[in-house]
Amino acid sequence: MCDAISRRGATVVDVRQRLEHDEWRIPGTVNAPYLIPFENVLRRASGYFLAIKGGLKERNPRFVDDVQAVAKDKRKTIILLDLRGGDLSIEPKSGSSGTYDRGDSNSLRAAYELIQSGYTDVRYVPGGLKAVIDDGRLQYESEKYGAFLAALPEGARKSLLYSNLLPDPSLAPGFVVQFIALGVAAYLNA
Repeated sequence: MCDAISRRGATVVDVRQRLEHDEWRIPGTVNAPYLIPFENVLRRASGYFLAIKGGLKERNPRFVDDVQAVAKDKRKTIILLDLRGGDLSIEPKSGSSGTYDRGDSNSLRAAYELIQSGYTDVRYVPGGLKAVIDDGRLQYESEKYGAFLAALPEGARKSLLYSNLLPDPSLAPGFVVQFIALGVAAYLNA
């Protein structure tokens, strides 16, 4: 798949939220977020208090339109990237909604919607951004954190990139609330 990314004529769409794409990305990718922060400010803010980067999110109702703005020819190759990548070869999990499904991802969900809207050559990258950087040896860029990331050892740098833990001021309320809650719980259990 990494060969297809470098092939001429393919449009590589990063479906992560805009905040994440602005933090770091593969050069040449375009951003069309599959999930966006809730329009309802209270619902979005509740995500900040849970330390969820960008707050709680919902499906972007304009996702297909956003892709069409950058990839007008529905016969051209579209390659979708997100952090995880998903994998159609993994058997889906059934049961509790709390079960983590390693095969599911936003890029797979986005691919389904694009195919339903008439795109004929939609691809995803199993393993996501980690795979194209580690296995495909593609470079990433970061205007916001480039100097910070360059100063870190490779393992720490990749951990921050792949775990989505780059510093974000919107996470501060969540960490404060969680710290207080843990302190209260420790006090009550002492």
